[in-house]
Amino acid sequence: MKLKEISLEEYAWRVDDAVAVLRTYSLIQRNTHERTFSVHRMVQAVLQDVMEEQEHISWITRVVCAVKALIAEEYYEDQDRWKLHERGLAEEYLLPHLLACEGWMTQRNLILQEGSSLLTMAASYFRDGEQERFYKRALAIDEQLGDPGQFKGSLGQLADFYRLKERYAEAELLYNRLIAACDEEKDNFNLYYLEKVADFYRKQKRYAEAEPLYKRAMAIHERTHAMEVAMGLPGSYMAMYLNTLASVYQKQGKYAEAEPLYERSLTIYERWLGRDNPKTAHLICRLADLYYDQRKYPEAKLLYERALEIYEQHCEPEDVSRFMTRTRYTILLQSIKSDEDLKKLKEDP
Repeated sequence: MKLKEISLEEYAWRVDDAVAVLRTYSLIQRNTHERTFSVHRMVQAVLQDVMEEQEHISWITRVVCAVKALIAEEYYEDQDRWKLHERGLAEEYLLPHLLACEGWMTQRNLILQEGSSLLTMAASYFRDGEQERFYKRALAIDEQLGDPGQFKGSLGQLADFYRLKERYAEAELLYNRLIAACDEEKDNFNLYYLEKVADFYRKQKRYAEAEPLYKRAMAIHERTHAMEVAMGLPGSYMAMYLNTLASVYQKQGKYAEAEPLYERSLTIYERWLGRDNPKTAHLICRLADLYYDQRKYPEAKLLYERALEIYEQHCEPEDVSRFMTRTRYTILLQSIKSDEDLKKLKEDP
């Protein structure tokens, strides 16, 4: 039977008429301010009892998508407000719906991509217990969905959660799984994860474990840097990355590997910011530190003097970088017993 087409105005009138009848028996409530309807729990229970299983799944999917859309709107438009100012409201009004969605998906073992996204976005609104459970459930869903990108994203988020809670052993297990999931032939897509795990090891002073990950990431940076140079861009990110990898080598006493990286980084900074920029001076100091560690005191002395001259021209006496450079230079002069230079340094303001 062909349905009769009706106008939007007539459709709205019929909806209002139907709602009026339902409200007469208190089966439905209408909130005109929030523009929402709420259905009596008894009516919900009756409707669910008569649904076929496929209809259940269809409605669960719709609800998951609707709650996800609600959270996404707030999450992307005003994330800080949700996190800092309305956490209590989120737990009071949002958590029951999230738990219901999670329960329905778990009960029927529904593997929904929207469900994973919902749980991941929602996790940041709540306390540790709910956060961990949501991240774990999202990871389980993504693992079964088989989407490599989303699976790695969920692994990284749960690992980051453990790291921030200083649960390093649990974080490391997940970070190792994350690296195992990063196909070396597709490393262009894995740069973010390689650097994330390398930084995790570096901050724990586990430089030997960080090094191979940084080297894999470096190969990607070399390709992108070549394209940046071809387009006339300075390649500033490459300079910062060279500096990071050089420091990892330096911490392990691999001075021969560190030196050319510091020199490349310094060359990029000089071309990008100029030879007399305070940020360039910071790179000069890093190279000077490397020479000092190798007891190449004449080379270190020249670089400290150059950096200090830049800071004195551009920074106030109380500037931290200027003060630290002056301190390192003083230590160097004491090491080589350069009394004349020490005296001159003390006479300067």
